[in-house]
Amino acid sequence: MITPKVVLQQIILTIGAIMKKEYISEEAWSKIFCFLKSNKSVYCGNEKKCKSFMEAIYWISRTGAQWRELPEKYGKWNSVFSRFNAWTKNMEQINGLLYSRT
Repeated sequence: MITPKVVLQQIILTIGAIMKKEYISEEAWSKIFCFLKSNKSVYCGNEKKCKSFMEAIYWISRTGAQWRELPEKYGKWNSVFSRFNAWTKNMEQINGLLYSRT
């Protein structure tokens, strides 16, 4: 069973090497967003909000904080958590795409 903790670890391992300390560079983000858009099972929505969502996941995993402690600059904690929870259901499919491209 895939738990949220396992999903967070997979995300960090996947994009951690191309991320700076607290943000995703524009070059890295363009590659990440292009990949996410190509996967029909992943909802990306607005690019700016999607980047903020990914940075929120990184912040949670880096700090180990509870979702309720997520800074407001990333959006409402419950909305970010709900979206993350939905993404975890598609994580096996996303991982398959990631590893097939490497």
